[in-house]
Amino acid sequence: MPRLEATPSARLPASVRATTSKMPGPGVTARRAAARKMAASLAPPWLPVRLGAIVTAVPPRPSRSDPMPEFESAPGITLHYTVDDFTDPWRAASTLVLLHGLAESGEAFRAFVPYLARTHRVVRLDHRGYGRSPALPADHPWRFDALVEDVAALVRHLGVPRVRLAGGKIGGTVALAAAARHPGMVERLAVLGGPASLTGMAARTPAWRAQIAAEGVRAWVRGSNAGRMGSRMTPGQLQWWEDLMAGTAASTLDGFLRMVPSVDVTAEVGRIAAPTLVVTTTGSGLGSAEEVRAWQERIPDSRLVVLENDSYHVAASDPDETAALLRDFMAP
Repeated sequence: MPRLEATPSARLPASVRATTSKMPGPGVTARRAAARKMAASLAPPWLPVRLGAIVTAVPPRPSRSDPMPEFESAPGITLHYTVDDFTDPWRAASTLVLLHGLAESGEAFRAFVPYLARTHRVVRLDHRGYGRSPALPADHPWRFDALVEDVAALVRHLGVPRVRLAGGKIGGTVALAAAARHPGMVERLAVLGGPASLTGMAARTPAWRAQIAAEGVRAWVRGSNAGRMGSRMTPGQLQWWEDLMAGTAASTLDGFLRMVPSVDVTAEVGRIAAPTLVVTTTGSGLGSAEEVRAWQERIPDSRLVVLENDSYHVAASDPDETAALLRDFMAP
């Protein structure tokens, strides 16, 4: 796919060894027990201690075995997330958090997992009200700031000091704000089709809300997908995305759409310290390449990649190229 690019402006000792013997006698067994006790007293509770090996401090990882990983980000708000981790367990690996867009879930990044999960612990969040996070009533007091703080709460819950962060559509806008407001939390940042401002959506959202109320979420998705996904998707692709998005509760979507036109982080992007990748398309309905470049260039260490397409959901319309760009940018 052709693309246009622009680039602007109490510590554990290093090792704890236990002596082993092929034919241990009582004395050796006692020494082993003493060594194990000493190592256990020195190690944090999450660190495995094994005889005959050097004990290495490897940070704890979110478990892939928990079928329903979730946590409470705020009183009454439970968030679900998915962990995809195919990294070598004996190596330290960075955590990469992916944030989805409107009317989606972490499943929106399904195609990205093979590209990213071999070298990163990939954490796909379901924003409040979406996916397997509980639906919210239409009168829920939606605030963009709360979405940003949900991300910070997730990072604390994961028990890691810093993450690499990427988001698509409004998930990218949330990622921009998280990186600006929590610079010590974000090591690298990627924005995939996400605008810095959504105030222009004020002309669309009233009609969208009316259609959802009258015809349901699926009818709205089907009617609005042309601009979102572009003209190159196959019928099978469009149907998959329609099914995913139609699973969003109408109450969640109505309240969320009321909030959307108030979102504008343009004034904050200059505070982003993390190296940043911004990806958009030549025909994005959320802003031209020049409009994106205007705010992207305010991020000190940033790079813009423009893919040739007429969609604004670049992570959906160009998943392989976008995932490869993200993999290379986030490379350890």
